[in-house]
Parts: sequence; C-alpha cells; structure tokens
Amino acid sequence: MDLTGFPPYLFAGCVHVDEEENVTPLTLGHIASYYYLKYTTVRMLNDRLDEDNDLPTLLEILCDSSEYDEVPVRHNEDQVLVVRHVSLI
Repeated sequence: MDLTGFPPYLFAGCVHVDEEENVTPLTLGHIASYYYLKYTTVRMLNDRLDEDNDLPTLLEILCDSSEYDEVPVRHNEDQVLVVRHVSLI
C-alpha cells in the first residue's frame, strides 16, 4: 500500500486508510473540514484540550493554532500592540 501524501493526515488522526487503500475520514477529519482548520491544528487541539484546562490555558492553546500565523495586522497596529504589551508587563 502506497501512502505517499497521506502520512501527515494519517498521523493527525484525520483519515483512515485500509488495506484496500480506501480512505475514510475520521472524527478529527470531519471537524477540520467543517471548520476549515488545518490538520496540524486539529491534532494540536486534540492533544492539548482536556476538561481541566483553565481560561489562560485555553487561550494559550487557541493562540497556538497555526491559523493565526497568517492573520495580517492593520497599518501601524503592530506598534500599538507593542505599547500595550509593554504596559501590561
């Protein structure tokens, strides 16, 4: 069975490939597809979320989602955010 191209999705728990090379989406795959999430984010959420997470931990987990890597900032917003960050420290 040639799984070229599938290993990242397979190891993220998004799809299952049987002996006959039939690809079946798993629960994490359905969630990723429905919410337009990357398979890496779904895997990270699955690994890190549990019922004992407090609010700061939940926010940290959400902020670690790779979807936020590409969110553009508005003109000069990065400077405003640096000032706010410094004032909070």
